[in-house]
Amino acid sequence: MGLCSFVRKCYCYHAVFLRAQRYDFFVFFLRNKKKNIKLCLFGFLYSGLRDGKKCFAYTGTIFCFRDKISDKIYTFANRIKKTCVKRLSFLLILLFLGAAAWAQPEKDSLRNILRVWKLDEGLKKSDVSYNDSLLDRFDCMLSPEIHSISYSDLGNIASANISDLFFHRPDAYTSDFSFNLPYTLFLKRPENIHFYNTRRPYTSLMHSTARKIRNMQTISVLHTQNINPYFNFGVKYDFIGSKGQYISQHTKLNSVSATANLKKGRHEAYFAFIFNRVRTANSGGFYNDTLDDQVIAKSPYMEESETNLMNRDLVYTHIYKFGKFRHKTYLDTFVRYLRPTFLLTQSLSRSSKYRVYTDDDQKKQTLYQTHNFIDSKSYDSIAYSAWSYRAHLATGEGFRFKKISLNAGYQAKYFHIFNFKEYIFRTNKSHFFENKFTLNTSINLWRNLRLDFYGDFFAGGYRNGNFRLFGSASLPFWKKKPQSEISLQLKFTENKPDYFIHSFYSNHYIWNNDFENEKRLEAHLSLKIPEHFLRLNLSAALLQKHTAYDIHVKPIQYKEDIFVLAAYLEKNFRFRILNIDNAVCVQKSNYQDAVGLPLVAARQSSYFKFQLIKNALRMHVGYQVNYTTLYHAPGFDPAAGHFFHPPVLNRVGNYPYISFFINAKIKKNVLLFFKFTHLNSGMISDYTPEKITDYPSNIRLFRFGVKWNFRT
Repeated sequence: MGLCSFVRKCYCYHAVFLRAQRYDFFVFFLRNKKKNIKLCLFGFLYSGLRDGKKCFAYTGTIFCFRDKISDKIYTFANRIKKTCVKRLSFLLILLFLGAAAWAQPEKDSLRNILRVWKLDEGLKKSDVSYNDSLLDRFDCMLSPEIHSISYSDLGNIASANISDLFFHRPDAYTSDFSFNLPYTLFLKRPENIHFYNTRRPYTSLMHSTARKIRNMQTISVLHTQNINPYFNFGVKYDFIGSKGQYISQHTKLNSVSATANLKKGRHEAYFAFIFNRVRTANSGGFYNDTLDDQVIAKSPYMEESETNLMNRDLVYTHIYKFGKFRHKTYLDTFVRYLRPTFLLTQSLSRSSKYRVYTDDDQKKQTLYQTHNFIDSKSYDSIAYSAWSYRAHLATGEGFRFKKISLNAGYQAKYFHIFNFKEYIFRTNKSHFFENKFTLNTSINLWRNLRLDFYGDFFAGGYRNGNFRLFGSASLPFWKKKPQSEISLQLKFTENKPDYFIHSFYSNHYIWNNDFENEKRLEAHLSLKIPEHFLRLNLSAALLQKHTAYDIHVKPIQYKEDIFVLAAYLEKNFRFRILNIDNAVCVQKSNYQDAVGLPLVAARQSSYFKFQLIKNALRMHVGYQVNYTTLYHAPGFDPAAGHFFHPPVLNRVGNYPYISFFINAKIKKNVLLFFKFTHLNSGMISDYTPEKITDYPSNIRLFRFGVKWNFRT
């Protein structure tokens, strides 16, 4: 913008010019009549010759464009020839930096646009609703509580956990390394990492801590920016660590994802590197040390045992779009765009995972029933390495039949399973090559009725003959946005039990089973009415030839048919500043020895939502109660790395966990939370509640966290 046109678009009532040869120093006093804001403009002009041509340079600060006030200081030093001019310009900027900061308005004149999406298992792009300033349930970030209304863990943060709701548990059918399942909620995977596109660099920092628990820390860092309009890169790092409240309870989780994406013309390219590492101390549970019939401490069964779990993925995906470029008019400008008729997506990935279980002093341990190789110490390892190629051909938005979409895919995978130590089993190496075929179609019918069908089939390899069929029908109603919807889903799966249920070798457990295929039939009926904050799910499942770990921590296949019924209801109420959120699940299993579930699991939260300082400080102040009825709790065996049914069916539950929280948001960039968890700890005599057999829950704990978003 030229100086004269800038002056004309501002309300200038006084100006001072000082001329020294070719250098002009000026001061403008500006006033915005609508906002009644007075500002100053300082500047330095240079006019001269460069390469025989007349040139013009400006150095200074600009605050006002028309009626909008910019909150940034724009400094330009455009090819000024003499060093003295540069030094003088820099000096002027420093002198008037304070005035510029004082003149900064509250609102940003340029909106930062951040688009977020991910690639699902079918390599299909799905947009992610990303709100970095959302205050609701901010105190539950980096916790399994954000995914389920009720869950059970080993007591410490980032420890092995399992949802108390049967239909919220991870799908073992899609898992290729079952030792990851107890930590699924914390691990990054190719199908849950995010890709970004932003007009301005974006950074988000989050940190939380708790003083009473020993050295508990959580850190989350995200940075993403575009090099140009077509190319973006992003890095996300998460850390969760704590020594725990008891001996041999420390956990440490590191998770990193680095992504890059390029979109230009007919091509889209995606790159992702993912790294996860979980290190946990294994206590094996706790027993009460007593003196004169009084409990003096909780002592672990194990003190020198540790588990190391590592995942590493490298993924490259390319999308090529078939179709014709078209033109449209936008603000008197012709825009060239592509409406693809077909999309060809190809992906190549390399994956490596391993788990190492060590115990340097296992002679003192009473939990081990057998020592297959060495009785003094253990070093049990299992590793998984795979190469995978996937190709999908899908219809695009320019497809001739707009109400029909198709997606056909093929996957070829070569994977290798082995141990680090040959003393475990000399012929412990297994190689498999498998093919997977998928077909997905969607049809839009009368009155927005949508039908979806999905099927996959494995040919060759360990999972030869496995298949899954899925069908759903959804009907939106009420044209108000967000739309209400009713849907019905049916899913049938037949699969071979997990490879490590079939065959496993370690210092304490050895088995080689020949189980029949598992069969699972599910039906889900759901109703969603966002306008009334209502969500209802009715679910049923029939399990045949179900496999699990028995009281001896060995796989068992049940001959009986297992039925599971569940009803899940969410209903929230809004009364001015008072918010009441309710969620309850009623579920029943006809075989508690195989699938132990609480009859009722509920979460109730009430909080006040208000602005303490208008447009500057918003707060949520309230409490939360989690409750389950009595049920047979599972146990966890560190050597096997899985949940199992303990020999003594320990009944846990019928105990409320009460928390108090304060969530605050300063402007739009800074979020805080203060939270007291398990406030009622110790109020019921000396009773220490458990969620997993022999693993006590955390006692009363204060946590504090802060999140800061930067848009530069």
